[in-house]
Amino acid sequence: MVFNPVAAMKIRIEYDGLVIRCATPDEDERIRAENSGLAASARCLILETGGDRDYVVTHAVGWEEDMGTDREPSRLAGFAPGSDPKRILGERGGSPSVICPGGAEGARVRV
Repeated sequence: MVFNPVAAMKIRIEYDGLVIRCATPDEDERIRAENSGLAASARCLILETGGDRDYVVTHAVGWEEDMGTDREPSRLAGFAPGSDPKRILGERGGSPSVICPGGAEGARVRV
């Protein structure tokens, strides 16, 4: 997984199953209260695993599935020559690449 850019985060080293969703209005308010100076355009994403929740405040998220071991380099660690990370992951300060319908929880992605 890659988040771009990251303004704030609370994450763990390992996840046993993961669901990424947009924060509810209450969650969004709590996360912003805990982290001063976050841009209004940044999105609060909730990372759910088991009964636990973490978060990432970002403008874009991308992921790639692979069958490699945790010691192999990620395919997201670099970009092929001629590719533009801004095109793939979104512009800093531009329109968000993460869309939260109605500004509340909505889309859920299981990764």
